Amino acid sequence: MAQKNLLKDGFSKFTRRGRTNEFQVEHERFAVAQPKSRVGSSAQLAGTRKGIATILVMGCSSSGKTEFVRAVCSTPEDQNIKTLEPQSYHCTFYNRDFRLVDTPGFDNTAISDSKALTKIARHLLDRDRRDGGITGIIFIHPAGDILQSKTLQQNLEMLLKLFLGEEVHRLTILVTQGNALGLDLKAVASQIQQHDSTIFKKLRQGTPPAVIRPITHYRNRSDYLYFYSTMPPITPPIRHMQLDTIQTMDFIEKNFGYYEAESVNSIVTDYKRQIAELQLPSSTNSYDPTPEIIHLQKECDRIQGLYYDSQNSNKALQRQLQQVQKEHASLQSQAQTQCTYDWKEINGNLDDINTLLKVVGQSISDRLSDRYISATLGKKPEDVTTLDAHDMPQLISWLGYDAHTAGRASLISSSDGSTGLEAETFFDFAIRAQLCTRLLSNIFLPFHPLLEPTANDWLLDMYEKIKQQESQYMVGRWRSTTFSCITKSKGPSAGADYAAKLARDFILECVNPLVVHFFGRMPENIDWDEHYRAQVHQLFEMAYRWNTRLKEEAILLGDFEQTAPISCSTFDGAQMEDFDPSSQAHGRPPHTVLATLGFGLTVREAVGGGSLPNLTVIHKALVATDAYYLS
Repeated sequence: MAQKNLLKDGFSKFTRRGRTNEFQVEHERFAVAQPKSRVGSSAQLAGTRKGIATILVMGCSSSGKTEFVRAVCSTPEDQNIKTLEPQSYHCTFYNRDFRLVDTPGFDNTAISDSKALTKIARHLLDRDRRDGGITGIIFIHPAGDILQSKTLQQNLEMLLKLFLGEEVHRLTILVTQGNALGLDLKAVASQIQQHDSTIFKKLRQGTPPAVIRPITHYRNRSDYLYFYSTMPPITPPIRHMQLDTIQTMDFIEKNFGYYEAESVNSIVTDYKRQIAELQLPSSTNSYDPTPEIIHLQKECDRIQGLYYDSQNSNKALQRQLQQVQKEHASLQSQAQTQCTYDWKEINGNLDDINTLLKVVGQSISDRLSDRYISATLGKKPEDVTTLDAHDMPQLISWLGYDAHTAGRASLISSSDGSTGLEAETFFDFAIRAQLCTRLLSNIFLPFHPLLEPTANDWLLDMYEKIKQQESQYMVGRWRSTTFSCITKSKGPSAGADYAAKLARDFILECVNPLVVHFFGRMPENIDWDEHYRAQVHQLFEMAYRWNTRLKEEAILLGDFEQTAPISCSTFDGAQMEDFDPSSQAHGRPPHTVLATLGFGLTVREAVGGGSLPNLTVIHKALVATDAYYLS
């Protein structure tokens, strides 16, 4: 018997968080990262296309697997069960019989991941003898779960090795809301596509490459079975391995890099048996151990020693984990109790800001087009583009462009310089982009909007250091208290006065120069009705109030940061959304950002211990891209 001398330090995997997730109604909001189907794989089983489609439904414990399966199969819920054994449920959709297998969840306190996978493998092999294979896997992923989790990545890697092999297109990842209410599911699905870890690269770079598409909208859960309704089954790799239950467990443990207690005991028992067998011939004579016996005895003692050491280490880690979990639960409870500013309200306020941005941009654009285009340029508004601007060098400077933007699509023209942006569209895009820039630099990014730059820089530097050492609750308390004290020290009217000043400055320093550079009008000939001034003032005032609530109240939940990509930057689908999806109909994906038209929002949650905060994209920034020139 081959010696089993590999026992790594990783008997425990304690970086797990309790998860709660309830599917509330039959129609649920999901985001799907789902590869397209490939037909005709060499591993597919001929002649079973119309047979039962077996789908494994997998995921972490309490991720919502069971609720998903029972909702699809219209099975009454049993509140008392926790899935510890694979259970099959049957349903028929799209003229195809399905067997959905509800599997034991990962990160389960009652069963290890290796045991869960072993149970699934044995169940599948039993089913495989009758059915001839599986059709695919649906993996339930709560949006709040961390993609960097080594456990998550190991489990995904192992389910491919055991059940799908290179057939990565058969894996569907359903990103669900879980208990992270308010997260943008489409953004999370996009992060899965963009993640640079080995397993996520494998999911999108299969051979041939798998295409992963995020889909976010309300629909019946059974719709996710349509993808598999015409797909033939495959023989899972585990069947070709011809392993029994013990060998399957051993294979999984070796890949995970740790052994279960019963596996260690089995190895030790086997060594002892070999030692006893080698000692039998000398039992009647004086005992003189051979080198082989000595080696086996040392190996047996070594493995037992490693196991006992790891057990002691595990107990200490379990005590630490329980203490950390209690502290984390207490801090979460305090944060939720003390923070009355919930996710729904935060999202609503962001929508209000972006809506007012759009109103201001379009209102000023209409005003400029109606008042100046015909009178100054003698053309119809629809015939005027940015290439007709009176003072192009000054307009380029006003936009903040430099030599690095040359040859790239911009608000001035397409990348080859042949096509200009329609004037009315240009005014709208440019005004919104300039507003985003000023709101970021003057309100959202400073530690406190009313502080001088030097004081802001000093406090921001201190804040970054604190975030790496403390939990979000402790960080948030410090941030909130400091921000509130600064606000009070400046007086009750300081915030309103500052917002009013920013609004005046925007008209005088931003909009008026735009009119001068584009139309050649003198500043003294430019006038704005109170209606336009009031809209701009309302936007800055609303942004100031929102920022105050985020910094004083919502900070206990996380550090909320607005995103507004600058013009001529590279488009990033993980954090940005093209405002005009139809512009991609020409088959060319967006590459360059023309302007930010609506803020995005991310949240960073400090974890302490010298680690960087966890980043989650809540809303993608709305941008215009170079693809607009092709539409």
